[in-house]
Amino acid sequence: MKKLRIIFLLLILLLNACKTKETLLDEMLDKSNATIVFKGSFQNAVHPTSGIAKVIRQENKRLLVFENFRTDPGPDLRVYLATSTSPTDFVEIGTLKASSGNFSYELDSNINIEQRNHVLIWCKRFSVLFGNAKLEK
Repeated sequence: MKKLRIIFLLLILLLNACKTKETLLDEMLDKSNATIVFKGSFQNAVHPTSGIAKVIRQENKRLLVFENFRTDPGPDLRVYLATSTSPTDFVEIGTLKASSGNFSYELDSNINIEQRNHVLIWCKRFSVLFGNAKLEK
């Protein structure tokens, strides 16, 4: 019975820790006058991919934010903003910073997110779409 209580308490702590991570960004946004402009959920393509992509406007800059992101590691993974899930009309944002976690990229002001509203995780070396998120208002 004592072990069951300990496991129960640990489970509650873990759930609260996860909730705290999710709310930290929201609290940070409230304090910094930042606004979520677009948001989308990652979908699987050739590899399991999950998490949230957000475009946040903060003062004079825009950030592409990855939250609770997860995909398989791979060689030469890039982040593209594209007009569809096909990388024929895209802007490369940079190399994928991590295969899991929370991270962000600063976006150039000339990128039209309404037009390039698909975030692609693309393996450049093998021309493979790992996963994607469609950004919506």
